[in-house]
Amino acid sequence: MNSKEREDDLKFLRKVSSICSVVFKIFSVLCFIAAIVCLIFMIVSPFIPWDETIKFVKDNIQVDAKVIDYLNIRYAEVGCVIGLISFVASMFGTDLSYHLFRNIKKEGTPFRSTNVSLLNKIGVVSLIQGVGIPCISTIITLSTKTSDLFTGTISGVSIIFGLLIFALSLVFKYGVSLQDEADTTL
Repeated sequence: MNSKEREDDLKFLRKVSSICSVVFKIFSVLCFIAAIVCLIFMIVSPFIPWDETIKFVKDNIQVDAKVIDYLNIRYAEVGCVIGLISFVASMFGTDLSYHLFRNIKKEGTPFRSTNVSLLNKIGVVSLIQGVGIPCISTIITLSTKTSDLFTGTISGVSIIFGLLIFALSLVFKYGVSLQDEADTTL
């Protein structure tokens, strides 16, 4: 590879890294706003006045508004807690991705051992999102008796993505050894 091709590749890599950096910052702001809204709703929801004249009919059984208010608040709080747990995992994975692209941009090559480590961590976070969070949400919904609305479904897409990231990290690990060999040869 001549120096012109290498320079073009580095320019392209820097553009991709810059785009990923901007996307990460936008996603971070949106996630923090969503988390703040969830926390505010969890704090304010018990104080929202409900119309007590509303009757709810389900399976020919009338339930008064006070029971519905309690159920609505509980469902909303459980939804917010599950959303916040998902938010933390997503932010951690996004932060790892940001650092990966920042390292690639700074070093000019993806084949560094720190990048392999970051890829492995991204794979673990993806597996946690695919299996761990649904298990945690199932435990939360069963303990709060809200499992009729929320179900913890294991995400096959997240599991496959995590496994692909692990495979990619093995390719990067091999690339690191080749890069080290090429650097010592020159």
